[in-house]
Amino acid sequence: MLKAFENYMLGVPMINWLVWIPQLFNALVQYESETIMNLLNQIAKIYPQAIYFPIRTLYLMLKIEQRERYKNIEQVRKDRFELW
Repeated sequence: MLKAFENYMLGVPMINWLVWIPQLFNALVQYESETIMNLLNQIAKIYPQAIYFPIRTLYLMLKIEQRERYKNIEQVRKDRFELW
């Protein structure tokens, strides 16, 4: 699917990608594709405000997930220590 995306994304005007920005960020997190990153960079050059809110939202969401993982790890360590 990523190959098809790479082949056909070139003919699409940048304004048409604006509604797909959140999905592009999710795909970037999943696949870490250079093609998706390049597309997001092109969109950001033309429409920087359209990129700001979705990237901020993604950053905060990932930060919260990381904090929750850290809390869970600390809780497991604490539980193991109490068992000893």
